[in-house]
Amino acid sequence: IKKFGMTHYRNLLRSHGIQVTLITRDVLTPYSGMLPGCLAGMYSYDQIHLDLRRLCAFANVRLIHASAVEISCGNWKVSKHRSSNHISINGDNDDDDDDDVLR
Repeated sequence: IKKFGMTHYRNLLRSHGIQVTLITRDVLTPYSGMLPGCLAGMYSYDQIHLDLRRLCAFANVRLIHASAVEISCGNWKVSKHRSSNHISINGDNDDDDDDDVLR
């Protein structure tokens, strides 16, 4: 994601009209290379976790904080369920008012 924030990549994506979207259940994610150091007591929780909100803001990546529960290849519709923190990626809920279409 960090590369998308660099000028060359940002301009390349923009010139082709591409919007990158990250769908993630957790907005704080551990940096795997630092996990052994955390287990050994060398790093704290805050030191090893990346804030995906900040990273996506830097890279101009759209962040959807939810869980993907179904993916239908060939269809770019993402439906967010209001009653939970889940999204569904399929074409079965065209009448849902809370849809985001990824293009």
